[in-house]
This record gives sequence, structure tokens and C-alpha cells, in this order.
Amino acid sequence: ASSIKSVVTLIAIGSICWLAAGVVAISMGAESKVIWTCVVGAILGAMGIAIQSGDHVELEFKEE
Repeated sequence: ASSIKSVVTLIAIGSICWLAAGVVAISMGAESKVIWTCVVGAILGAMGIAIQSGDHVELEFKEE
């Protein structure tokens, strides 16, 4: 359990860094691709936290 906690902590730190970089990029008037890179990085981090925390939805495929 402590391994998952450390992974979630690391991903959370990375997501916060992406958000901070996005704020800096917006304030400096950076190109849109730089801002979108920060947005996508933060979203992927949030997805990683959800997956590692076990809050994701299990998909069930049923054959008919």
C-alpha cells in the first residue's frame, strides 16, 4: 500500500508542476501548443492518480 501511496504522491507533484508551468506559460503569452502541452500533462496526471487509486471504472464485456 505504501508503494501505491508514493506513486500517487509523485504523480500529484508532477500534475501540480504541469499546472504551474501552464500558469507561467499563460502569463508569459506562450504559444498555444505550449499551453496545451501543460493542460494535457495535468490531465494525464489526474488520470494516473485515478487509475493508481483504484477509483476507475471496471469495464465488462459481455458476449451475446
